[in-house]
Amino acid sequence: MNLQRQHTGLAVVLILIGVFFLLANLGLFGLDIGNTLRLWPIILMGLGLWMLFIERKGSVSGPVVLIGLGTTFLLTSLDVLAWGSAWPLFVVVAGVAILLQGVQFGKGAEAPVGEDTVNLVAIFSGAERRISSKSFHGGKVTAMFGGSELDLRSAELAPGATLNISAMFGGVEMRVPQKWRVDVHGTAMFGGIENKQGQPEDPNSPVLTVNASVMFGGLEVKN
Repeated sequence: MNLQRQHTGLAVVLILIGVFFLLANLGLFGLDIGNTLRLWPIILMGLGLWMLFIERKGSVSGPVVLIGLGTTFLLTSLDVLAWGSAWPLFVVVAGVAILLQGVQFGKGAEAPVGEDTVNLVAIFSGAERRISSKSFHGGKVTAMFGGSELDLRSAELAPGATLNISAMFGGVEMRVPQKWRVDVHGTAMFGGIENKQGQPEDPNSPVLTVNASVMFGGLEVKN
């Protein structure tokens, strides 16, 4: 699925959510503004469903966590569960996230990576990795309720190197050599993607392709 279709899918989800809240505020569903605002967790659930069924890339754990958190917040917001009774659900969501963090769309858990690839995961924690491979092929970096730092300044790129980055309620910082050209593609929702790396003048510079998915977090690429 190309980037345009992903943006279209996200736009449709956000439009539907916005229309629902608008009609609810206008009294179409018999709800007043106060009651409508209690339904805000539906936004988290909608974004999770979009990632799970439309975007379909990266780790399965991200959208599952969003849906789980949205469901938990919705149940407490509607007074179906009291906060004092709901807290174990957050522990369950955290456990599911850890269990599914290695599961990708279309395939099972990944095999251990070699020295020429990276699989850096930070869930409710921080993670750092320095890569010195002479033929770096890429890999994936995940930050969920935590932060990841990836230092590639000592690495050499292999042709077609691709790095998939997912940041949700967390951040990823990546450092690259000045001689590299970094092409960043991705979607940022309630977050930001910054490519501060100075693009080299040499048109034959090695290229690293970065596919990023950022939600309530950030990605920063710099030298």
